[in-house]
Amino acid sequence: MIPAIAMSLARAFRSFGVSLEEMDLREVEKRPETLSRWPKRKTMEALVTVDLGGLEALHWEVSNIQEEMRIPWLVWFVDDPMGYGLLERCNPVWTMVFCWDKLICQDLAASGSFKVWHLPLAADPDMLPQKKPPVESGGDFSGIFIGSVVHPNPLLEDIGGKCPGVEASAQRIWTTYSQDLGQRLDHLVLKEASSASQREEAEIQADPLWRLWMASCLYVLGRIKRTEIVLQILAPDGMIGGDERWKELVGPRRYLGSIPYGQELFSLYARSAFLLDVRQPQARSAPTQRVFDGPLCSRPALAEWSDELEELFDVGSEILTYRNIESALEEKRRLLKFPKEAFLMGQRARKRVLSCHTYKARAGFMLRALFGETQ
Repeated sequence: MIPAIAMSLARAFRSFGVSLEEMDLREVEKRPETLSRWPKRKTMEALVTVDLGGLEALHWEVSNIQEEMRIPWLVWFVDDPMGYGLLERCNPVWTMVFCWDKLICQDLAASGSFKVWHLPLAADPDMLPQKKPPVESGGDFSGIFIGSVVHPNPLLEDIGGKCPGVEASAQRIWTTYSQDLGQRLDHLVLKEASSASQREEAEIQADPLWRLWMASCLYVLGRIKRTEIVLQILAPDGMIGGDERWKELVGPRRYLGSIPYGQELFSLYARSAFLLDVRQPQARSAPTQRVFDGPLCSRPALAEWSDELEELFDVGSEILTYRNIESALEEKRRLLKFPKEAFLMGQRARKRVLSCHTYKARAGFMLRALFGETQ
């Protein structure tokens, strides 16, 4: 997905007339000095990356090359910035941070080191297949979810399986959290760690081993959360795509396979009555890509509630939200019972996405920030 975001963002910058040169930072990482000696260096005004290096974090000391180049680095984080060592490895003077998650953005801004802008994800109309007029009924599927059971992390998965108490703690937290998904999951995990260790929360946060325990617990919780919600909401006929573990959970009839991001994915969205969205733990409040892509395909999204959604869409008119499984099932029944209303909701959401939530809009925001034109 991140390469797709980078390509969409590059197209968006070029639509503003920006001269853009692309490079593979994984190659630059091997010889960081080549970046400052790049042939276009004399005319380079800024450097832009999605996260820090795309799919894998760069391992070299970014601040050194930033100090040598002395130009702004615009980093749009669509993951947790702390996972990339932002505070330790980047120079605040030359780093402009854009974060897709409002709560993470607020926490990062509170640290006082970096200037941070909240910049949600978006949709790219150029990714749609050949345009066809949308039909009123979703047609083939009563609902759809496409995504991983859990984002792969072998270390955290191994800790969760071997460390005593992680799985039990995650199940215990899920019992409370599932009643109201509007709660801060990271706060619940911290509270659980404090109780399990009989130590103050501040001590837990300062202990690297307990921080690793909490990260593993969040990882396990993400797996539990996504499987419980997806399986219960889309039963008995909704379709699911993603990694092979879904096939084991729902059987071959309802499993669509691993779908690459692009036109095939959007074609599947357009064939469904609605699109289900479930956040992973690294998104504390941010809506995922599905919330923008479903409406782009004129399909209503049923999304996990957050106050961010209420800032981005007219909830109830353009998008439906849920705070627990029971409310999600109620909204699902509404969508299936009133297909014309669902169709109109998808159309309204599409208009909102095209007017406010495209990558061109996000690129424009970044350019205004670069030239000091944002508030």
